[in-house]
Formats: sequence, C-alpha cells, structure tokens
Amino acid sequence: MLSDKLLQYLMAKVRTLSNKIQSRRIVKLIDLSRQIVELSLYGIRATEFNGEAVYTSGQDQPIIAIFVGTLYKAYKGVGPFLSGTTACRWYINNGEIAEIYEFYNRYAIS
Repeated sequence: MLSDKLLQYLMAKVRTLSNKIQSRRIVKLIDLSRQIVELSLYGIRATEFNGEAVYTSGQDQPIIAIFVGTLYKAYKGVGPFLSGTTACRWYINNGEIAEIYEFYNRYAIS
C-alpha cells in the first residue's frame, strides 16, 4: 500500500473470544486514491508499531509502507479492512526494498 497520510493510530486493550485480554491498534491510512484503509494490529504487533513516529514522519513526507502477513477481511458488516497478527510485518520508507525504491522514483519522492 502506498500511503501519503496516516490518520489515526489508536491502541486499546480488548477481550478476545477466548476471554483473554490483548492489545489492539487500529491504524487508519489514506491511499493514493484517497480511500481510507483500516489496519487492525493485534497482540505484540499492536505494541511494536510506532504510530507516533510514522505519523510525525508523514507530516513532512509521503509514507510508503509495505504490510505483509495481513488478511483482507470484512466482519459483521464492517470492512473491508486489513488484519495483522504475529505473522504481520511492515516496512516503512525502506529504500533498500526494490518496490519502495521504485515508488520513490515513480512519484519523484525525495
């Protein structure tokens, strides 16, 4: 996903269906077509994602992010959204990844 704006990066504790408490972070992004995409991160991934740093960086430059290991879902009429658990990883403005470097060149992002 190529995102030029991070809208929110809220985190809360939620109770799972198995009655366990875990962290959940909802990240709202805007893609190049101005569509809002919601990403829900759970557990350790919710706490590892540094939403404040990404948000701050996005105020000065576009954010190019690759999220891997996510599922595209719709739940009880809500969605679609991306869901990320322990398998989820992200690469944000990482110029060493060829695809991100190509986006920088394609859109003349410096």
